Amino acid sequence: MLASDERSDDAPSADTTSSGPCSAAATNPDETVRRAAHETWRGSAQRVTRAWNAWLAADRAERGGRYRAYVEALAEEERAAARVERMLQFADSESKRSQTTAEAEAP
Repeated sequence: MLASDERSDDAPSADTTSSGPCSAAATNPDETVRRAAHETWRGSAQRVTRAWNAWLAADRAERGGRYRAYVEALAEEERAAARVERMLQFADSESKRSQTTAEAEAP
C-alpha cells in the first residue's frame, strides 16, 4: 500500500477552482490533467484503506469476498500510482529537454 494509511479519508483536496492561490495552475491543461491523475490516485488509495478495514472487520463467511475486493482496490491503486509516476517522469524529461535546448540556444 502506497502511504494510503498516512492520509485521512476526510482530508480536503487541493483547490482546483478558477480563483484562489491555485487559479493559474487550474487554467493550465497539463496541470489540470496532473491534478486529476493525482486525485484519482488519492481516491484509489482511500479505497484500499476502506477495503482493508472492511476485510479486517468481516466475519468468516464474508472474508473471501472482502479480501478479493481489497486485492482489486490495491491493483487499481497501483495502476493509478503508475499513471502519476509516468506523468512525473514525462514532465521531468520535458523539463530537462527544454533546459538543454535553452542552454544550446544561449549565446
